[in-house]
Amino acid sequence: MAELAANASQSRSRLSHTCSRLESKGLVMRDTCPGDKRGVFAILTPRATRRSNGPPATTSRRSARTSSTSSTRRTSRPSAAPSPPS
Repeated sequence: MAELAANASQSRSRLSHTCSRLESKGLVMRDTCPGDKRGVFAILTPRATRRSNGPPATTSRRSARTSSTSSTRRTSRPSAAPSPPS
């Protein structure tokens, strides 16, 4: 969990609270680390995996399509032309 907190730029306490909320929704389960009795793994449940394959539950399909289109536009912009040789 400490490694996950660091990668998520969250404190361990905040991540623990987030995992508790996700656990109560059936999206995450915690498991002990076999090599470190103090270590805990956060594991996505099959329900979380199914949810992550579609648009977020709080957005409509239309807004998901719109945001997907706009991010495509942002990433497909051509980079600046190289400077001509001197």
